[in-house]
Amino acid sequence: MIKAVVNVNVGCYEEVIEPSFENSTWDFYTITDLPLREHRKCSNEYFFEPIVIDDPALEGYSDKRKASYYKAKALSLLEQETGIDYDLVVVLDSNIEITGNLDDFVNEQHTNYDISMTPHPECQNYIHEAQIIEQIADYKGDTRIIESSENIQETMDEMARLGFKFNNGYHESNVSIRSNTKRTKAFERAWAKNYLKFATKRDQPSLAFTRWEKKSVQFNTLKESVVGNKTMPLKWHPHRHK
Repeated sequence: MIKAVVNVNVGCYEEVIEPSFENSTWDFYTITDLPLREHRKCSNEYFFEPIVIDDPALEGYSDKRKASYYKAKALSLLEQETGIDYDLVVVLDSNIEITGNLDDFVNEQHTNYDISMTPHPECQNYIHEAQIIEQIADYKGDTRIIESSENIQETMDEMARLGFKFNNGYHESNVSIRSNTKRTKAFERAWAKNYLKFATKRDQPSLAFTRWEKKSVQFNTLKESVVGNKTMPLKWHPHRHK
């Protein structure tokens, strides 16, 4: 089995964290829009080989929107750009450190699924997340960094119009394990398309919608969120937005 770890770092949005545990049989990549020299400002020279992508179709989108779009289709992009047909790809946010054995982690928690993702640590659905975002806005007086009320309402209205019931669970997208199957690739295409369809810059709502839309995918919820977790071979670090 050939395996890779992928993260996405567009515009030096995040500082890529070097693994503190060596997984010697895995390949490491970062999908980025930066040439190698600039990419090294955000990464370690010996890990996460940069794959430079500049999709003209995303012109005018923010770095956050581009990064989430690429993350949605990370397995397919990796195959397209490297020519390597990886059997398994772990997709991580750049602020997550690999601290243990990935093979043990995959064998224990992923087994025969197409996609495995962590549960959201706080929210049951997008309505719940929207309420939390609004509470943060009321408390801090600075809303619109996370998400505007207009984007939230427009997204919920459109999802409801399309028949979504907001009742099939909610997941973080900061950790995912993806097996190379036709179902996974179809899911990735749909998720990327749905992400750009909705007004929100958050990728969790389009993930939940795509799970509802692509019912044939073998989707697995990992046991715990990576945030604050001490048993996973992964450690979450606070974001360092550039």
